[in-house]
Amino acid sequence: MNVRKIIFHAVIGIVIIALLVALINFLNVPSEEEEIEADDNIAVFTADKDTLQSITISTEDETYTIYRSDEAWLMEGLEGVSVQESLVNTLANSLSAVTAAMLVVQNSNDEDLYAYGLDYPSCTVSLTYDDLSETFYVGSRSGDYYYFRLASSNDVYFVPYNKLYLLQNGRASFLDKTVWSIDEDDVTSFSFSGITIERDGDDWRETKPYNIIADSTDVESVLGTLATISGSDVYSKDEITFKATEKITVVTSDGETHTMSLQEMDDDTYLASNNTSDYICRVPASSLTFLDSTGFDLISPYVAPISITEITSIEFIAPDKTVTLSIEAPSSEAPIFYKDGVEADETNFRDFYLALMELTFDEEGEGSGSAERTIIFTKENGDVQKVEFIPVSESTYAVRINGSGNFLIKKKDVTDIFGYLDNIQTVG
Repeated sequence: MNVRKIIFHAVIGIVIIALLVALINFLNVPSEEEEIEADDNIAVFTADKDTLQSITISTEDETYTIYRSDEAWLMEGLEGVSVQESLVNTLANSLSAVTAAMLVVQNSNDEDLYAYGLDYPSCTVSLTYDDLSETFYVGSRSGDYYYFRLASSNDVYFVPYNKLYLLQNGRASFLDKTVWSIDEDDVTSFSFSGITIERDGDDWRETKPYNIIADSTDVESVLGTLATISGSDVYSKDEITFKATEKITVVTSDGETHTMSLQEMDDDTYLASNNTSDYICRVPASSLTFLDSTGFDLISPYVAPISITEITSIEFIAPDKTVTLSIEAPSSEAPIFYKDGVEADETNFRDFYLALMELTFDEEGEGSGSAERTIIFTKENGDVQKVEFIPVSESTYAVRINGSGNFLIKKKDVTDIFGYLDNIQTVG
């Protein structure tokens, strides 16, 4: 055999040996697709969870400590915030009984730690028990597993994701992020963005910026959102700068006033704090969209949403005539209807009233000067509602109710109602 052949075979042999070594190393590292037998559990760390006193979790973004105080768990620095006890207990159970699917490498070196993301762990966990302390390092994720090492050992394990997933959720996941929670039925009034809504019997009234009946459906929708507001994160007042730019105020039936202070941020969130807490929540702007509402958005769109059973008289004043409609015993089972003091046809009267109740505002707008037309409602309880129509253009009236309001309505809608009075026939 010549020298060339000897060298060729030697090179081939070296290559084969190198490939075999690489294959062996490859087989020692489970791939993402590789299925690991669930029964092949290896005990990595075991301690009595009932003696666990504190858990410190450090990631690239944050470090926080949860500690036991008597029988409760508290977050260090946020002792005034309720901790989700069940979630912390689940974490404590998992960390006090860590099992692995397999031992990846025994007595690892720096190269191994680099390969498995354990040179700069994604998460470090320090546990303190009554009689011992231990620190865990969590490395890279591979499929449904994490590379894992104890500080007290150089062995690297493959630990299932479901035993460690709570570590990746962050500090906020363990905290109650409720800014406030108020029973909707207890609310008597609330204010925000220059709007004040007050309960008025079974209805709602917008007292600012207008003094007018509010739309109950819209108000209940806002109240349903406003009564319970939760955030995405929680901070102590020492760890974040907070300058309130807006306020929400809620008054409840017990006379208590609840105030939420808000600071709008640049990332579509608000910082929020209520007047009884010593912490601040970050709330998504999507949870507070009602802040963009205007006074017009929440009013009843109807000019005079008054039940016919409440009315004793309605006076219509126009440039060319004045007509008075009245009802005797409006809330009884047999009311009697009149037009200018003469008994009127009930069907005609009720049809007219339904049309009158359909009269709606078109938009916000201002008008000044004297009224061209006026409708005055007098209720059975003595309350009076005066609706004035002030011309602002050839086709538009401004509407003023009891002296206030900046609303616009089509002139034709109003003149049609006044013309419809002629359809009410008298009896006899």
